[in-house]
Amino acid sequence: YVDVLKNTYAQRLKMMGHKNDNSCTTHLSVVDSKGNMVALTQTLLSVFGSKVVLPKLGILMNNGIMWFDPRPNHPNSIKPNAKPLSNMCPVVVLGKKGKNLALGASGGRKIFPAVFQLISFIYDYNMSLNDAFNQPRVDVSGTDQVLVNDSLSNDIIDSLKNNNDIYSTQDTVFSGLFSCPNAVMDIDGKKYGAAYIPSPWAKARTTS
Repeated sequence: YVDVLKNTYAQRLKMMGHKNDNSCTTHLSVVDSKGNMVALTQTLLSVFGSKVVLPKLGILMNNGIMWFDPRPNHPNSIKPNAKPLSNMCPVVVLGKKGKNLALGASGGRKIFPAVFQLISFIYDYNMSLNDAFNQPRVDVSGTDQVLVNDSLSNDIIDSLKNNNDIYSTQDTVFSGLFSCPNAVMDIDGKKYGAAYIPSPWAKARTTS
């Protein structure tokens, strides 16, 4: 995972540059009784977004224009009909043997590493949703340093140290160090849900 993520973010930062992350993103994953799935990520960008609420709808508008590069002739320059660089990564996977998944996260640039690893845990290593969310992860989101959950085995951490600058840390309550994912699955009609375990606000709920 570390090598793939390092190479991916090296290319991304070279082309698009770097902006500090903000903490105003929400993700939800939903599956209904018929197996229809939604993975929805919404962000305000800055705290309270544009601080403008639509009077009839009560919706708080974001200030996503800040995603753009104000300089002309750059990959992320502002222009008509352009879509800005975004870290949001809602995913719906229609897997083999009726193993379907809706997944996403909040956490700025940390979103993609979290989503990437969780999908791999579930489909490459055949983990259950619960096991995947309890599996310690790494974060490689554009810095030279690799963030490692210290719950990983010492053998794995020592192996990563051979070629990387490692910072080992605990994933404490709402730390946000490894993003804040949640997901639902439908496996042959049976529904499962999981949320970011350290977060006091994350919930997984089923209804009849």
